[in-house]
Amino acid sequence: MAREKVNNVRLGLFVAIGFALFVIFIYSIGERQNLFRASFELTTVFKNVNGLQKGNNVRYSGINIGTVQGIEFISDSLLLVRMNLDDDVRGIIRKNAIATIGSDGLVGNMLVNITPGEGLAEPAVDLDELVSYSRVDPDELLNTLGSTNDNIALISNDLLKITQAIAEGDGIISQLIYNEDLSKKLNRVLDEIEVTSLNLSRTTREFSHLAQEVNKSQGLMHQLLHDTSIMADMRSFTSDLKDLPFDSVAAFVDQLDLAGTQFTTLAAEMEALTADFRSGEGVVGALLSDSSARADLIEIFENIREGSTRFNENMEALKSNFLFRRYFRRQARQLRKDSLQSLRQGN
Repeated sequence: MAREKVNNVRLGLFVAIGFALFVIFIYSIGERQNLFRASFELTTVFKNVNGLQKGNNVRYSGINIGTVQGIEFISDSLLLVRMNLDDDVRGIIRKNAIATIGSDGLVGNMLVNITPGEGLAEPAVDLDELVSYSRVDPDELLNTLGSTNDNIALISNDLLKITQAIAEGDGIISQLIYNEDLSKKLNRVLDEIEVTSLNLSRTTREFSHLAQEVNKSQGLMHQLLHDTSIMADMRSFTSDLKDLPFDSVAAFVDQLDLAGTQFTTLAAEMEALTADFRSGEGVVGALLSDSSARADLIEIFENIREGSTRFNENMEALKSNFLFRRYFRRQARQLRKDSLQSLRQGN
């Protein structure tokens, strides 16, 4: 009888201890799953959850604040993750918070990390959707690294071929390395390019300085660039010139041509006279026996001769000027017309 009572007591203790352990186990699971605490739910969308499962932890700034309530397919490329979070962080997590998927250590379970967003935002409420950020998949990273290694191997082979070709003396690079004459010529070319670059730079600065001087001054070039009335006068002059009779323009040009011929003759005579001056012949040569005065007079005659040459050049330039181009074209057409008429009369 006593032994039976002892067995009943042991059985009762065993059942009580087992029930207590069961209650503790259930409570711990419920505590982990937030079954016995006030909570709220937030969602986020990922393209790849990387092995995340229901019941995994959710962390905010490194602190466990809830668990993954469920994972659902939205489409063939999007997954909805529902998170059950402690009510204590209801006013802490903002609507601009960012959700990412990480791991608990190097080989631990996957979890959802929530990090604060930039700037101010309102607190998140129940069923709000957080912005997600998907990290690079390790498999994709390995595939990318494999492709990169293959490309590096191809580049290495190409570099090896190029190096061998250079060592064997093929190509311009090998010639530059082993041919001293070619290297010297290249150095000279580079020096000439450098000198040309310096000259171009100096010319650019001079043009810039000239442009500044033109803008600052009030001379003819400044007026041509900035005074619109001058262009209007030029157009009016051109229009008036077109209205002039052809014979008047021809006579004017003939007079200019005659003046140029006379000026050339005068220059020749002045040059002969200058030769006499240099020889010391005649009264004028005697009068110019003073070397300084003689040099001055010779310089004057040289300037006159140079002016004559420039005048002839100006006469040639006048033939291509747009103001008199029309006359010369008409004259050429008239000459062709007269030639054709003479040929027809000869036939």
